[in-house]
Amino acid sequence: MTSGPLARVALLGDVNVDVTLPVPRFPLPGTEELSERLHLSLGGSVVHTARWLKVFGVEVRLAGCVGSDPWGDWALEKLKRAGIGTRFIQRTAATTGIVFLIVEPSGERTMLGARGANAQLSAEAIPDGWLVSVDWLHLSGYAWLRDPQRSAAEWALAEARRRGVPVSLDVGLGAVLASEEAIRDLLPRVDLLLPSWEEARRLSGQEDPVKALQALSAAVSGWALIKLGGEGCLVQEEGGPVRVPPFPVAARDTTGAGDAFDAGAILGALQGWKPLLQGLFGNLLGTLSVGSDPGDPWPTRDEALKLLERAAGWEAELRRLREFVCLHWRDQGEV
Repeated sequence: MTSGPLARVALLGDVNVDVTLPVPRFPLPGTEELSERLHLSLGGSVVHTARWLKVFGVEVRLAGCVGSDPWGDWALEKLKRAGIGTRFIQRTAATTGIVFLIVEPSGERTMLGARGANAQLSAEAIPDGWLVSVDWLHLSGYAWLRDPQRSAAEWALAEARRRGVPVSLDVGLGAVLASEEAIRDLLPRVDLLLPSWEEARRLSGQEDPVKALQALSAAVSGWALIKLGGEGCLVQEEGGPVRVPPFPVAARDTTGAGDAFDAGAILGALQGWKPLLQGLFGNLLGTLSVGSDPGDPWPTRDEALKLLERAAGWEAELRRLREFVCLHWRDQGEV
């Protein structure tokens, strides 16, 4: 185990309570479907990413907002158990954000939620020191849906640019659907863009993934990696676009897979890796995420190494990932 943090990453976005309901099928309008079990967990895209960054010894500084209600108490306690400090988490009279996740046997999930307190995040109330000595800033596109959270995200982005801190953006489909022009206007200030295929399609106006990647890579100040779900990801290398295949696994719950991918891409960027290796690492963490059911223990280092052993191709890159995992993986606490 290494001493001291591998890096310091600030994150800004939603902090939610996730209520996951596995069901045999999604109910038709006017019908009902009962779940045999229910699982409560920490949610919000930046929270999932922060947890994965913590696995590799990163110091995370999470800026968010929860309600002054029992759900807010619960979320703060869970963050502490996960080793994520709550100094930069604000509280407000609004209800803590809650998301209901309907998970079908294929592992695909449907989300229904109320963002509540998340939109009340205020730049003025973020304590001093949040961005001091950080190596990276990661933002959620959902922060641009409403003020004052939108203003807080704009301030964070401007301050990071002023300090020379690289910025990544997880787009978020809901953010694109509601604020497509606002998200598109952010691109020139983003160093690492992390859209899903549907988000990339809408932002680029291209129906072909390769053309979408080329358009987005030209729009951002750095580079883009397009997440393709069960088909891996698409990255831009010096020789042109490269499709990076996924690690084979039976999906059990796709919740948070893209956020896990983000952590792999950010970690790779912090190490100075090329997009191919960043995408490969993102695929690895995303695969570990979808291979677990809600309530399962956090994936282990041995599970990660087994996936790497079974993978084919790109031997040098896979060897580098094995070395990184062996050196930096730390056990996650129970939350």
